[in-house]
Amino acid sequence: MADDDNVKDNAMQGTRLVFGSLDKSASEIQSTTDAVATKHETLELTRESKESKEKRDALMKQLELKRRTRTVAVPTTDADVKARFRELNMPATLFGEGPYERRERLKQETARLESLGALPPTNLLTSREKLLQEESGAQKQQFFTQGSEELLKARVHIIKDSFARAE
Repeated sequence: MADDDNVKDNAMQGTRLVFGSLDKSASEIQSTTDAVATKHETLELTRESKESKEKRDALMKQLELKRRTRTVAVPTTDADVKARFRELNMPATLFGEGPYERRERLKQETARLESLGALPPTNLLTSREKLLQEESGAQKQQFFTQGSEELLKARVHIIKDSFARAE
């Protein structure tokens, strides 16, 4: 019971309990750790190891480029794809190339330029966005058209009927 009190007193005082022999002095401990090598030695890679590492790095770059190619967003219409190629100063059409191949080539080039960090921002609007802008510009102008007398009578009849049903 007295031993338990001493342990509790030590724990309350915040002293550390040490297990093991205390006969070793600090100099003896230091001399035993001197045997461990502190100098970091590195061995040169063999030629085969270097080649395999270079192959692996090249394959990893290829896989990353393929992943980026799958996820990159490019225009869908052929005219927009050609316009994007012209913006990038690349040939818009190669011999025997169809719209699908052209779009895939744009994906590959865009992914490649993104990985190099040399992709310029796009300034071109898609043809659909251009049409929407033209239509919205035309719709902003208000205009008035005189309707026929029959149209006026039909609208008045519809309003009266709607109000009667609402009550």
